[in-house]
Amino acid sequence: ANVTAKNRANGAERAVTTNQKGEFELSPLQPGEYDITVEAAGFTKTVQEKTTVNVGTRASINFSLKPAGAEDVVTVSGEAGATIE
Repeated sequence: ANVTAKNRANGAERAVTTNQKGEFELSPLQPGEYDITVEAAGFTKTVQEKTTVNVGTRASINFSLKPAGAEDVVTVSGEAGATIE
């Protein structure tokens, strides 16, 4: 899957591809709020909005991709520090 973090303040993007286990690491990122997008062929696009990145911390974000139907987009919103499963 392709994972992209977009900084909400300045629009800067950082993109990576997951490994065979679906794991990814987006670093280095400047502190701030990001929208994290996950896309893979044959699956729905998933977005987690307003993910907060702080100095000296590591965040763990879990995404569940669902088989694509007719151009579905799933948007996940939550509070900073919330666990998404």
